[in-house]
Amino acid sequence: MRHMALTLIALALLAGCASRPQPVPDILPAPVLCTVPDGLTMQQLPPQPPSGGYSQRDVAEYITRLHQWGREGWTRVGEIRKYSDSCLDELEDR
Repeated sequence: MRHMALTLIALALLAGCASRPQPVPDILPAPVLCTVPDGLTMQQLPPQPPSGGYSQRDVAEYITRLHQWGREGWTRVGEIRKYSDSCLDELEDR
């Protein structure tokens, strides 16, 4: 008897949920992809450190190449940021 009462209550609750109108979902805008150009995302290999019997000049040249490699990387990161920001600005203008 107790099980039957619980079953009837459960069915009544479920029937009440089914009778409610389902909300209509909002139509989402089409996704826009701001794909960064390949040239900005290509991996640049770091310079090779000197090996064997190397001089202070070799170390200085390596550090200079390493600094230039790092600077170019940060420049690319800045360009990616500018590109992404301009793409987002174009989206806001729509």
